[in-house]
Amino acid sequence: MTNRIHKDSPQDEPLQGTHVVQTPFGVFHVVIALTPGQPDPMAFAMKCFEEAVQAGATDPLLATLQRLKAVAQSGAGEPLQAGIALLSQMCAAGVLPPLETLLGAAGFAPEEIARLMGRQEGTIDLLRKRADDVNLN
Repeated sequence: MTNRIHKDSPQDEPLQGTHVVQTPFGVFHVVIALTPGQPDPMAFAMKCFEEAVQAGATDPLLATLQRLKAVAQSGAGEPLQAGIALLSQMCAAGVLPPLETLLGAAGFAPEEIARLMGRQEGTIDLLRKRADDVNLN
């Protein structure tokens, strides 16, 4: 894993960090917000996965998602968001099942899944209404 963070930024402002994560399925570039002085959320998520593998979990990915969910419920949602950013790329590449399926299997409620994936209820209906209201001439 490699961090590429601009070194001249103010110390208290969140930064955009690019992580290059090499997996057996390929290399993925994940951009996440990093707060100077705070633990790296992607490193924490990857550590959770490695610990699940070393512990002999039958499904290390499921165990990692469940642990990241528990961490997020205790107030630190950044590692979960970092993990989801990586998983969404892997799912889009076709190397994992759809992200909704993975999150559902890990015990996330449908409204949590929609929030984590950046969706809001009624978005499609709102877009349809806007399209109907637009005068194309």
